[in-house]
Amino acid sequence: MRIQFDKRLWIKATIELKNPLGQCWEVITSENHLELFHPFIVSHFGERLSSIGDKDKIVYMNKLNFTREVISIYKPIDVPTDTLGHHWCGYDLLVGRKKKSLVKWRIVNHSSGRVELSITVWPHTISGYNKITKFLVFNFYIKPQIRKYLKSVTQGFKYYIETKEIVEKEQFGKHKWFSQ
Repeated sequence: MRIQFDKRLWIKATIELKNPLGQCWEVITSENHLELFHPFIVSHFGERLSSIGDKDKIVYMNKLNFTREVISIYKPIDVPTDTLGHHWCGYDLLVGRKKKSLVKWRIVNHSSGRVELSITVWPHTISGYNKITKFLVFNFYIKPQIRKYLKSVTQGFKYYIETKEIVEKEQFGKHKWFSQ
């Protein structure tokens, strides 16, 4: 099954971290990791994300549940430094129920020593619309909602990785799609 996404319609959130790349990688690949830092997840179950084909399930506060499947994985030891001297790792997921969105998690250790986490989403929800409707729906409804969601998730990760305290539900505000 091949899924196609409009390469121009993506939303990304990035946050700078104080912790080393390897420590961040251990958290995002550990079993049930979203329960540690995701402000809208009530449960996250499945195995450690370590190989293509690995799956887990997430249940949001509003009882919506999705499956996440690894379609690409880039472990820290497998990825050479890029042309700018940055070292990175991450994975690509298909997330959803019947229709799936593409989600890319990346941890980058810049040559300056700065570490960043970024999450990029290519949503499935507008694949059937004409160009004008797609533009309007994406830019004025979907993009702001996903941006707010990703900002909360990346803030949650930063909070957890730096304090080792589990993030409270809705710690960074409510979300109209995923809160109760």
